[in-house]
Amino acid sequence: MLRRSSTTLSLKVIIILNCFTGESSTPGWMQSLYHHRGGNKEFNCIPLRLYEENLKALLQDATNHKLVPVDGFFFGEQEIYPEDLESVKEFVAKALAEIYAGRAVYYDSWW
Repeated sequence: MLRRSSTTLSLKVIIILNCFTGESSTPGWMQSLYHHRGGNKEFNCIPLRLYEENLKALLQDATNHKLVPVDGFFFGEQEIYPEDLESVKEFVAKALAEIYAGRAVYYDSWW
């Protein structure tokens, strides 16, 4: 006799909204957010959930030219270019659309 079992299927969909390769101000901003939330480990390979208020703050900092480049071994010396700011604004718009559609948005880094 065959038995039917009830199973719950959980589907995880990952959509890459942007890749901040070579641009350090956004990863630095996210690292600050992680530490502000109480994170005490090295911010590397740690998914950071982003909420509407976080994205709006990032957009405001990008619009007001308050993003600060991160210097260091991985990034070298950095300068923020207009196209970097446009990339941040595009990312925020996409991420907010995902949140408004009821999905969770995470930032993940790998140095």
